[in-house]
Amino acid sequence: MRILFNFLCVLLFFGCQNNSQPESSDRTELQNHIEFKLISNLECFDSESSKQFDLKVEFLKYENDSAAIKIIVFDKNSDLPKDSLTLAADTIWRGVFEDCKNIRSYSDQTILNNEISDNYFGDLVISDFNFDGNDDLAVFRNHGNSSGPFYDFLIQQDDLKFISDQFLKDSVRIFPSEIDSAGRMIKTFEHLGVCGLIENSYQLDGSGKWKLKNQKEINICDK
Repeated sequence: MRILFNFLCVLLFFGCQNNSQPESSDRTELQNHIEFKLISNLECFDSESSKQFDLKVEFLKYENDSAAIKIIVFDKNSDLPKDSLTLAADTIWRGVFEDCKNIRSYSDQTILNNEISDNYFGDLVISDFNFDGNDDLAVFRNHGNSSGPFYDFLIQQDDLKFISDQFLKDSVRIFPSEIDSAGRMIKTFEHLGVCGLIENSYQLDGSGKWKLKNQKEINICDK
């Protein structure tokens, strides 16, 4: 009887230990940063960038030039969170994740009068990337290449839930300089040498799949 009692105690102990662990995405972030010193922690609350939801965002930067971005999404009419996301970023520029003003909105699909340099549109950007009338999110992921930073694109689902669009994240990567809702197209521009640009045009078809429709080189030195 004592052996059975001891066995049950062991099971209960490890069961409690497992239940105390964070969710898988949060656990991954903790594992990524547990050995590095936190050097800055910026908290932002944004209730103006979207007419559909409010955001609480926490940017945590670490001494190894990595960061964790924690996003909580709220319905406009409720204080209860609708979704919670934790993302990772690396090789962070100075100034990135250091100012709440770098949460920006292009939800009307027109580029604001902010000066855009090297395809950096903000730390977190709100716009409609899949032309369904709902605000989506783009989050700075890393420095990218000579054409500017890469973004993770989070698409709004039902009930204010968000999922990453893998095609936009892995193939487009750069924030679109043009968003054409009527044609269901986006365009990005990448550097090609000193005088060259590559214009990439992507279109979202009726089945909800992205395709590269056109790619052309532009010589800006001839203009």
